[in-house]
Amino acid sequence: MDDDPRLARPAALGGERRPGLELAHEVVRRGRGVGASRRDHARDARERLRALAKLLRDDEDLEALGQLLERIEPYAYAQPGALDDSLESAKDREPCGGQLVARVRADDRPDERGRRHGYPPAMDDAAALELAKRAAFRGGRVALAKLGDPGYLTWKGQRDVVTGATLEVQQAIVSVLQNECPDDAILVEEGPEDEPLAVDAERLWIVDPICGTLSFAQGIPFFAVSIALRVEGVLRVGVVYDPIRDETFAATLGAPATLNNRPITVLNTALGPEFWEQAWVATDLPPSGPRREIALRIFGVFAREVLQQYVWGSPALALCYVAAGRIHAYWTLDAKPWDVAAACVILPSAGGLITDADGGSWLHSDGSYVAANPASHQWALRGIKGVQEHERARN
Repeated sequence: MDDDPRLARPAALGGERRPGLELAHEVVRRGRGVGASRRDHARDARERLRALAKLLRDDEDLEALGQLLERIEPYAYAQPGALDDSLESAKDREPCGGQLVARVRADDRPDERGRRHGYPPAMDDAAALELAKRAAFRGGRVALAKLGDPGYLTWKGQRDVVTGATLEVQQAIVSVLQNECPDDAILVEEGPEDEPLAVDAERLWIVDPICGTLSFAQGIPFFAVSIALRVEGVLRVGVVYDPIRDETFAATLGAPATLNNRPITVLNTALGPEFWEQAWVATDLPPSGPRREIALRIFGVFAREVLQQYVWGSPALALCYVAAGRIHAYWTLDAKPWDVAAACVILPSAGGLITDADGGSWLHSDGSYVAANPASHQWALRGIKGVQEHERARN
């Protein structure tokens, strides 16, 4: 009997994927070579076959392999090595709520010289989004491996820490971006203090390798990888990846926001004081100084008014939770651009509002941000402005 009972039959996975899945099944059952392996040495062919067969652990893996083989089978006689990136992309798969998805790049077909086309220098938003997802996932895997073992700690200030693992996560992200876009500028949180910042670059990636470093350093599983792309001064792409929950919040300018590829929207609630009394609100407090004192007073005001208020620890995740309708509002008086850049693409795409603490454009913020659904935003601003005006009157 030549069927291996450990291999899922293609018919069990749905008719719409049947051609690719039947191909995947036949490859493993008959030991057939794939792609460039027909002209490689025999040892290379066996290694390729084992790599493909290893994917067939369950139905989801088989479906991913079927998608991959549908792409590469028409180029079975490509020059050796031309399809290496395609095979590697099946291993380095995109996070999608626990699902295994074969990654598809902009163009993986070999050209007349047998090399894979890379992204064009001016990649479109969709291609940039996929690249940001892949980079965030790569960084998230490193962060997961280091959770509970953050390495050395360097304190930049009170309640402001850098871990050795943070730098490893950052390097993993940057390496992916540089490989695909070597001419793009990258702004990272944990760079040398004397490093020149390419803030005026035409194409600028803004990276926070771990948004929520204090939680991460303590082993608390609430942090995120944040990556944004700014093109000619406009933020066009945002990805926030939570590796603990395998949740990818993403959006491009003018397109709907998604969570694991499904559309999300902010909460829709009616105006009125009774609504604000039922609101769930999150915040992050400044690490020290006068802003922290004012923030604590605002916290006290909100604590008496709303149903629940949290000190979140990760601005990027908090903003995405507003976008996904999990909480009503988020405010802070002291966030950095890399904390919020990606989420500030995602939140408006989900129907949310974000301003500075005075109600002006968040793009010109002094570090204060107020984000909420349309019903909550004015109520949150009212509370913050009331405390700030009282403090100004006192001084």
